[in-house]
Amino acid sequence: AIAYAVKQEIAHYQQRGVNSVPFFIINDKFGISGAQPPAAFLEAFQQVAPLKIIATGDSCDPSTGIC
Repeated sequence: AIAYAVKQEIAHYQQRGVNSVPFFIINDKFGISGAQPPAAFLEAFQQVAPLKIIATGDSCDPSTGIC
């Protein structure tokens, strides 16, 4: 049963383009293959969740993300 589940998981990620390790999937939107410099991860993080610049003294609700 476990071997079957592992094979299914491998097939699932191969269909998504994973063919080697390490492979990082960020927010189910961005994939990074192989050993990459920190700048590659920072760029991916900015693309999937860009930071909002808010005025000094303002705040955002952590539950809703509304600023």
